[in-house]
Amino acid sequence: MESDNPQPIFVPPHSGKKLEFLAVTHKLTGQQTGGAYYLFESVFGPGDGNQLHIHRREDEVGYVLEGALEIRLGDQTVVVEAGSVAHLPKNIPHAIRNPLKTPSRYLFMIIPAGLDGWFDALEAARNAGMLDDAMYRKLSLEYGIEWLE
Repeated sequence: MESDNPQPIFVPPHSGKKLEFLAVTHKLTGQQTGGAYYLFESVFGPGDGNQLHIHRREDEVGYVLEGALEIRLGDQTVVVEAGSVAHLPKNIPHAIRNPLKTPSRYLFMIIPAGLDGWFDALEAARNAGMLDDAMYRKLSLEYGIEWLE
């Protein structure tokens, strides 16, 4: 996937591949970065988020663009506001949600790339009418994600 002659990439505002499911927009995919990282933008509505899970393959670096995110790490909870950065190493159980009554927008870098394939697989399964809880967990495990709740 790596290139001997990498080229600069510019992603204009309000662009990138938008996935309807999970409100994810691919900004830079693993294919574009030679597998080094994946960058996506997303929004959690008021009170929305994800359950406790572990990434076995990648670290996450999140930057809150608007609003705030509440990150639960076991029995510790941290709220990161707009302008804050959070580094979540692989193999650390965590859950992320929006604690506000307004939407929160964030940018996440996934190192190395690969999670973009998981988002694409979920979107394809959903569009094919095949995405149920069992398929969601199966695809998650294929991409090294374990759901603990």
